[in-house]
Amino acid sequence: MHATGITEEKNKKMSPAKAYIVALLLSVVLSFYLYINVLIGGPDDMRHGQEIYMTFKHGAAHGAFLGIFVVLPALAINAMFEMKSIKYIFINVFYWIVSLVLMGGVLNGWPV
Repeated sequence: MHATGITEEKNKKMSPAKAYIVALLLSVVLSFYLYINVLIGGPDDMRHGQEIYMTFKHGAAHGAFLGIFVVLPALAINAMFEMKSIKYIFINVFYWIVSLVLMGGVLNGWPV
């Protein structure tokens, strides 16, 4: 709470149900992009939809790359202009990298 600047008063005003519903819906949108990324990426002779690429590890790598090369810069830039601490950036980026690694791994490794 200290890193984000949230107070007890602000916390009591938040609707957890609304926040979780919106978070779930936006996570589904993100998973669609990640699913397309792990299935369509690569040149013709290495198309990702092939069986050799349909592993948890391969999907997790795509999730990690998305977290490191898209989420980290975007969150770090926003946090810098909001004058947030490096701890705030690391907490948020770590959450998203772990989420995307698990999301990509499950999406890619799930038996069809």
